[in-house]
Amino acid sequence: MTAHIALVAVRAAVLVTGAFLTLSVFWRYLQSNLSKEYLLLSVGFGLIATGALVEGLLFEFFRMSLMDVHTVEAGFAVAGFLSVLIAIQISHRRVPMLGQ
Repeated sequence: MTAHIALVAVRAAVLVTGAFLTLSVFWRYLQSNLSKEYLLLSVGFGLIATGALVEGLLFEFFRMSLMDVHTVEAGFAVAGFLSVLIAIQISHRRVPMLGQ
């Protein structure tokens, strides 16, 4: 039972941190004349945090196997990281590199 409580605590920490990060970046998006980079970052972090929430809900309430819920959570993480990567690529194109 102790391992279960630890897992729930860690997932809750990921969700709270992810929600704070998502809202912080979204606030930057609203203040930055609706910059696409901030919107994509916010979506990416939101997907990662949502994945943690969905994983916990599927495991606790729908009694899905750990393999299945980890697969679903990994899908959210991949989508979130791709969104963050696209945001980085967009901002990288706007900022001139040193020596260019």
